[in-house]
Amino acid sequence: MQYSIVTFNELSRTKSFRIDAEYYRPVAIEYENIILNKLHGESISEIGCSVVSGPFGSSLKSEAYLDRGVPLVRISDLRDFLISTDELIYISPENHARLSSSQLLVGDIVLSKVGNTIGVASIVTEDIGPCNISENNIGIRMPKDFRAENKSFMVTYLNSKPGQHQILRAISGNAQPKLNVADIEEIKVPHVSDNFACAIHETLELSKGLIIQAETFYAQANIFLLKELGLANWQPKHQLTFIKNYSDTKQAQRIDAEYFQPKYDDIINAIKSYKGGWDRLENLVTLKNSNFTPKEKKTYQYIELANISGNSEIKNCTTDEGQNLLTRARRKVNTSDIIVSSIEGSLSSIAIIEAEYNNSLC
Repeated sequence: MQYSIVTFNELSRTKSFRIDAEYYRPVAIEYENIILNKLHGESISEIGCSVVSGPFGSSLKSEAYLDRGVPLVRISDLRDFLISTDELIYISPENHARLSSSQLLVGDIVLSKVGNTIGVASIVTEDIGPCNISENNIGIRMPKDFRAENKSFMVTYLNSKPGQHQILRAISGNAQPKLNVADIEEIKVPHVSDNFACAIHETLELSKGLIIQAETFYAQANIFLLKELGLANWQPKHQLTFIKNYSDTKQAQRIDAEYFQPKYDDIINAIKSYKGGWDRLENLVTLKNSNFTPKEKKTYQYIELANISGNSEIKNCTTDEGQNLLTRARRKVNTSDIIVSSIEGSLSSIAIIEAEYNNSLC
């Protein structure tokens, strides 16, 4: 069992007067003490950052979304460190001006405040430019005198283990956990040397180039696969009406219309026509469907759905003792295994287990 002893004076130091036990987890307090006492840290607000929340949903309806204009960063656009432009939407300059309280500039940081990806921090880069944020995000505006190196360090720190422990510590609410502006303002940030900040900045800049290169290779592999299957120019068509025999529903043991959409038959027929032959997945792999019970005092790596990035990589994981893991941490995975999401809305979250995550739980 883990516990912390907290005085009433310590409770009153937080802006939101937190009394929930989760806020005072020993590991989070330990990180905070190290940052404050050994690294001469200060809170985000003390170093001059301004923390803002995205506008209320009623302030910006989906009808205002455009194909061009000022970028509106949504929670689905956030990746570790960077903002994805794959599905970026835009708003008019007029709406951007109206929502002045949530405007961000290059070098500012966007932090997800709700959902499965809560706590992901991404920096606004030159290719994004001045932007706005959705209601599910928090913006951290950097001081005007902050150099690029300081901004790179900040986003790196927020995505690091000490930063994430503090962010997750700040989560409040049970029905819909979320982050509040006041709690983010209190996150402690260490003072680091200029040389260290420069090294972080150079590494982040290098990673940007490698990410672009990886995305190019990923796209090329996708094109190669579709061309090999004869689906290079195929576009799925959702038909409003079609006819299936009762025997088809009986064989599939499904009666929902979506299952029998003709577009799925097109894909299956293309695979069955492949010159190299085909087989069913059940004959090619072994499904890991047996439960694993973690030992209470043993430390495990736990991979959640939110840890899988859009490019099929595992970006991080939770490391904790068995008694502290969620009850759904019941599958053990090994190197070269593949994990696939089974939740609607995240079905594209698929990743291969690299050696560093061998024997992890998911």
